[in-house]
Amino acid sequence: MLGFIESPRRRRERENPQPPRPPISILVFMGLLLINTVTFSFIPMSQSLSMNVTILFLVLVFIPLLFLGIYLATKFGYSIILAGFLSLPGAAVSVLVLGDFFGVLMGRIIIEDIDVRKSIYFSHAKIFQFKDPVLLDDKSIEIIDSQSVLQRPGGSSQLAIVKYKLVPILDRNQLPTDKIGTWAICSIVGVATKCNWDDKAKGGYQVGEPLRSLLLSKVQAHSSELGLETWQSPIFLFWVQSPKDKVLRAGYYGLSFLLFLNLFWVASVLIYYNIKSKSE
Repeated sequence: MLGFIESPRRRRERENPQPPRPPISILVFMGLLLINTVTFSFIPMSQSLSMNVTILFLVLVFIPLLFLGIYLATKFGYSIILAGFLSLPGAAVSVLVLGDFFGVLMGRIIIEDIDVRKSIYFSHAKIFQFKDPVLLDDKSIEIIDSQSVLQRPGGSSQLAIVKYKLVPILDRNQLPTDKIGTWAICSIVGVATKCNWDDKAKGGYQVGEPLRSLLLSKVQAHSSELGLETWQSPIFLFWVQSPKDKVLRAGYYGLSFLLFLNLFWVASVLIYYNIKSKSE
């Protein structure tokens, strides 16, 4: 009968369970593992899927990641939840810049030093760098797109007029009557009235959805009026100078931010354990 009698001491221990306190090295390692695993798991996804799909998946993975953090908190303490939250900006950086960065380094998303006429066979690539391209500015197509933009928090929205200019791209030794497979695009916003094509540019970034569908419909509707014959599914490029260098530069900034997240986690754990030891 005495076994069923609960003493006040046992009651206090049951009502106030002590949170787990693993060794500091184990906690630091598990936090770094969580941050970097979530971050680098989005790299292949951002290379193969569109930006919209990848961002949607990032939003959906927040709830499972939260439950994972709660589960790990029962094993390593509540401080591990901070590592779970730090993994979210790491995943965002992976989607925005690191996916393209490693894709360029491995040559998966970039095509360099090719003829313009061959670009139609590399629709999977995101970045193109041509040998000797020529822009047919006299055969351009202009598109006006109205986009709803929120003016201020809680305020009414207003329409922002964005003008796109499409220009066919050919090799220097091609004829204007050849079939067009690649188009250069620039956007005109605000007070600007025309596109300033960079003479040193020889490539650019491929346009994604849903803008690509809009451009494709306009090209198919107006190319015949300009006496142009275009492929059924051409490539549209934002025409810029040295697109590869821009991706690499953004990737270095992304890696620096990832390093900052790791150092922030390590410093947070060290400060927490230092304060905890002094309070005891």
